[in-house]
Amino acid sequence: MDLLQLRVLREVARCGSISAAAEALDYTQPAVSRQLAALERTAGRPLVERTARGTRLTRVGEVLLRRADTILAELEAARSDLDRLEEDDRRPVRLTAFATAIATFVPDAVAVVRRALPDVTVEVRLSGDTRMGASDLRADRLDVALVNTDGRATPPAREHLVRRDPFWCCLPVGHRLADRDVVPFAALRDEPFLLTADTLCAERAIILEACATAGFRPRVTGHCDDPAVTQGLVASGVGVAVVPEMALLRLRDDVVLRPLAVPLSRRVVALVPHEAPPRPGRDELVAALREAGASWRSPVTPSSRSAAHARATLRA
Repeated sequence: MDLLQLRVLREVARCGSISAAAEALDYTQPAVSRQLAALERTAGRPLVERTARGTRLTRVGEVLLRRADTILAELEAARSDLDRLEEDDRRPVRLTAFATAIATFVPDAVAVVRRALPDVTVEVRLSGDTRMGASDLRADRLDVALVNTDGRATPPAREHLVRRDPFWCCLPVGHRLADRDVVPFAALRDEPFLLTADTLCAERAIILEACATAGFRPRVTGHCDDPAVTQGLVASGVGVAVVPEMALLRLRDDVVLRPLAVPLSRRVVALVPHEAPPRPGRDELVAALREAGASWRSPVTPSSRSAAHARATLRA
């Protein structure tokens, strides 16, 4: 028995005649008859019988058809798996990341992958929604989701730590705390606060928890997700801000940055699907993100001894 003969048997049963089966298979009627006759010789019994209305299977033919359906279904599934694997090999490695990650180290990581694997395309999409990233991972619409967390809960996915992103206190020039080497969080108790508006980002929850730990609830005077606008509001005296280092690409002349006395950070992690089949370029992208994320430093943060100490304490 061969696969063509089994397909012929299936089409004869489905179409009800040899001529209709030949048309469905795009063969001549004699060719279908020859394949059917060869299968009957192998089986040792007649598989079809002619009737006034066409052709139908004998009992032996029906038994063989059930087996043929199983064999052909498995073969088609195997072919589909191979086609999907080939399609996966051609499909871009799909990455989503939040805005400050794309503005800082993500381009460097993508460049590393492109140099190492010129046949692999990395597709980058902006997304600040951790929950949506996890959903896309589960549905195989995404290969890597770069998110920031407070370290207590992450979506159900394999997690790779990319960076611990330290926070800095942003103050207007001339502020009473601006000349301090480090700023204790408790010293901000009576200050008006600027917080991010997006509750899907980790820094809002981290800052509110730090305030609670210091024994106060912040008096919030503004919400803003744009780092440049936040600096402008700080400069004008609307409030002070505690900002992640990745949001600090430029610094206004009328604001200053000071490290916190007790280092505070958010975790930046790369999420990949649990038990995901191998994808060309995905592991290389995660490795490049970890390297680029760990080594990135803001060009505007102070290089004072206290700042270096804060970072060393954070890494420890």
